[in-house]
Amino acid sequence: MARRNRTPEEKARRAKIRELLQMTNIGSMDDIQNLFKETIAEFMENGLEAELDDKLGYSKYDYKNKDTDNSRNRYSMADLKAIYAAVDEASALAALDAFAEKWDKKYPKIARSWRDNWPNLSTYFKYPQEVRRLIYTTNTIEGFNRQLRKVTKSKSVFPTDDSLLKMLYLAMMDITKKWTGRRQDWSLIHAQLSVFFADRMPD
Repeated sequence: MARRNRTPEEKARRAKIRELLQMTNIGSMDDIQNLFKETIAEFMENGLEAELDDKLGYSKYDYKNKDTDNSRNRYSMADLKAIYAAVDEASALAALDAFAEKWDKKYPKIARSWRDNWPNLSTYFKYPQEVRRLIYTTNTIEGFNRQLRKVTKSKSVFPTDDSLLKMLYLAMMDITKKWTGRRQDWSLIHAQLSVFFADRMPD
């Protein structure tokens, strides 16, 4: 099969992806899953926040510049979830069309951003439902960040950057000690991942 010529934009994106993979020191399937979850969550969150900033005229928490009665809300998140939690790619595209029809007048950039990035995002649908749920569920990451914020909020001033890093390191060690549980469906997920990554998954 002939290798297609990539556009300069595609080459630049691939270079950025390689750079990101080097920076994040990917070494296992867990690393890949965590990076994928963070990327999806960040993509959706930033898209919504940017659109809200543009629509409402003030950024998050910037109430001094708020000169509108409109408020930020999460009503559109349920419609977004219908996209990434769809059973297959065709259903996801239908959900994206429904989202665009309902929200494009208020937030036109969101659906356009999804469509512009669909060739990359749609690879997510090659995985079974259980694996996809593991990818898009960010509860563990959010809980981890919440516990770190709880530690740093208790001390408003740090004498040096190293003192902050040491506190975060000790907090992370304490938090991860409690990670002794196991997902109830992990055996099923492990078996499914082994089909896709037979040479990487441990027995």
